Amino acid sequence: MVNSKLNVTLTALAFPRRDLSPALVGLVEYARREPLLAENINFVIHQFQYVDDVSVLADNLCREPGNLYAFSCYVWNFHECLQLAKLVKERLPQSVVLFGGPEATGLAGHLLEQYRFIDYVIKGEGEEPFKRFLMCMLDKSGLSNVPSLVYRNDSGEVLETVPAEQSDIGLLPSVCGSDYYVNYLNQATETVTVTFETSRGCPFRCRYCSWGGKQVRFHPLDRVFAGLRKVLNHPSVRRIYITDADIFLNKRRGKEILNFLLNNNPFKVPVIFEVNPEILDDETIELISKFGDDEFAFGLQSSSPAVLESINRRFNSQRYCENITKLKAVNPEVKIWFSLIVGLPGDSLATFKQSLAFAVRMMPHSLYIHEFLCLPGSEFFKEQAKYGFLCQTEAPHKLIYHRTFGQRDYFAAKELGFYVSLFHYYGFVKEPLFTLWEKTNTPEINLLHWYERFVEFLRQRIDLTGGKDVKEVPSFLFDEYYQKATGDKELTGRLKLLFDRFYVMLENELENDVLAFEGAAV
Repeated sequence: MVNSKLNVTLTALAFPRRDLSPALVGLVEYARREPLLAENINFVIHQFQYVDDVSVLADNLCREPGNLYAFSCYVWNFHECLQLAKLVKERLPQSVVLFGGPEATGLAGHLLEQYRFIDYVIKGEGEEPFKRFLMCMLDKSGLSNVPSLVYRNDSGEVLETVPAEQSDIGLLPSVCGSDYYVNYLNQATETVTVTFETSRGCPFRCRYCSWGGKQVRFHPLDRVFAGLRKVLNHPSVRRIYITDADIFLNKRRGKEILNFLLNNNPFKVPVIFEVNPEILDDETIELISKFGDDEFAFGLQSSSPAVLESINRRFNSQRYCENITKLKAVNPEVKIWFSLIVGLPGDSLATFKQSLAFAVRMMPHSLYIHEFLCLPGSEFFKEQAKYGFLCQTEAPHKLIYHRTFGQRDYFAAKELGFYVSLFHYYGFVKEPLFTLWEKTNTPEINLLHWYERFVEFLRQRIDLTGGKDVKEVPSFLFDEYYQKATGDKELTGRLKLLFDRFYVMLENELENDVLAFEGAAV
């Protein structure tokens, strides 16, 4: 029998302007379906920004002492989770600290060996393991009954239970219908980005990814539509990010979702999708072309055959380009994004530039530039020597050594990717350069080279990063820097004046058949 209620606190450290962690809401709602847990546990979900002062956050968490503190860990918030959990454990040594999430999953044994303040780690999907763990806390039954759990035995040895079976996705609770989630949106002081799951799993086996190669399971469409209807009509929602590996893994279903959004989005809330353009057909291209401020992210990663082979990706460049061309012909304003990763095995400064050049020639709305972070649980993390690199064991798992990409070249590629992506937010840079390049009708003139030269032209003339060196800025923060730069009217005005000067030089150069102007007076 339970004599008093347990206090269970779940904590997420999120990016600014995000919805309440769907992962934590799902865990709580799934657990509350068990009457014994609903009756005997007080659940509290806290969400803070990962940039907040952890000592202040610890004060907040410990104000009403809990029996269990659970943390949702990702590569970008992992160190902050560690700091916060350590402070909580120091102040409340009798409390239990539980880690979960993608970052904790891949490092589970390591975490328990290195950090005594972490008591348990749940690996992978957490709904059923978390529920069973809470049952153990109540009835004091053995931990061996909890699947996917990593823990220490009485002698300090790290043990792991059998993996959990996949839950029936149709039986999982609706996050958007949760009181926790709805109340969070109702109380939001600024609009937020919603992360929305219509399916789980990814059939692809990219070696840099820790969640691929898994069966794809689809949420029932009626529940998907009900959840979308809630967030599309909520005044606190600024945009929706669909987390599926590819919205068209099931084409029929993907088309139904897109048609629903076209007909049930009264406030035109932008929606972001992940899509592989190679699998598009004329019907899906026509459908995508009807979207306005919505964004379609195409995971290019690299156009290099050697790099693509190393990451276990197929790529048909002709079909890729043909479908992009068709899409832009139907709707030139469609918002297409390409994602590229800097530093994959087999990559180099030359191959990265080739991939970046391939992307900019297709005139995207913008680009996602990611530095290669070797995620725990991925094949690359497990086989680093085999693939010719070495990375940090702990987050953010940056490269220490790379067989084909020296450090200087790596940072040059990262910087170039940062600025080319930033310039795509400025129509007065992107559009004149592209138009001029088209007029030249000379393929040997590389459009990317003009971007490179503009970057060099700007050195010592303008600061677009607030004094930060791009090599020190994690790529998952690039978007914040883009927003700051584009939102600064004075800075934007100065950049336009500089670009106008650069463009005149470029025109004169082409007219006079001069291919370089190093040191020219301007």
